[in-house]
Amino acid sequence: KKEPSPNPSLPDDFLLSCFARISTLYYPSLSLVSKSFRSLLTSPELYKVRSLSDHTECCLYVGPVSILNCRSHTWSEGPSMRDDLYSLSASVVDEKIYVPFFQKKKKKKSLHVFDTETQTWDPVTIGLKDGFYNESIDGKFLVVASNKQVVIYDPKKVRWDAVRIRSRMDCNMDLSLLIYCEIDNVLYSAWGGGESSDGRWRELEGLVGLPELTSESCVRLADHGGKMAVLVSQNLSFYSRFSHKKVIWCGEISLERRNGGCEIWGKVEWFDHVLTVPAGCHVVKVLGVTV
Repeated sequence: KKEPSPNPSLPDDFLLSCFARISTLYYPSLSLVSKSFRSLLTSPELYKVRSLSDHTECCLYVGPVSILNCRSHTWSEGPSMRDDLYSLSASVVDEKIYVPFFQKKKKKKSLHVFDTETQTWDPVTIGLKDGFYNESIDGKFLVVASNKQVVIYDPKKVRWDAVRIRSRMDCNMDLSLLIYCEIDNVLYSAWGGGESSDGRWRELEGLVGLPELTSESCVRLADHGGKMAVLVSQNLSFYSRFSHKKVIWCGEISLERRNGGCEIWGKVEWFDHVLTVPAGCHVVKVLGVTV
């Protein structure tokens, strides 16, 4: 009896063309099919094909440390720094990562820049002595201090400029405690709406279906392909048998300008529980990456 011949393997170019049309959410499952599939799914060629065929998509990544290659889904350690530093904020401007740090031993603040090309850290002088949070907007690096002082660093002009923030929140809110994200050159806050180019904070209208946030809610925002991704984590009740657990919700908000751009409305596309983790886990940074 004649044995059947094995099926011939498909050309790599054909497979890459097929994979490029599939959402990256299915890549982990596809990589289990064979070693050749796994190799193609982590290859730089696949993401070139996705880009050329206009099949890129924005994916949401959550990560606390190290460097994540969003194409191969692999972690690598970045170069270490001399001091014992602590930071919960980072921004990218012109392929450089700006990170404000708190030096635990010296108990003072400092700002460092990581050059992604040379893989080196360099300190930057900043005239803020108080605690601060940062965000990149319109190709510039914005720093908000807890004393409500705001400065913007222009890397092209190598210059710091003070910014006056006009808002009814100025008198009763600590701006450094706000959670920020930038979408289409508008700075959004978890507690304070959106801040336009004229430096004025406005309420984000709409948002029907979004649960009320409390002081115990840990909120992170990210640009997700022009929409706002919202990640909320909170420990379960101490009196619950799941008190050692933390629940994480995720949602997506579409944004629309109205009334000649003077108003920005948000529509909650969806919001749901996505993960339950040990109570000791913390969501540090959320980033939307187009791959």
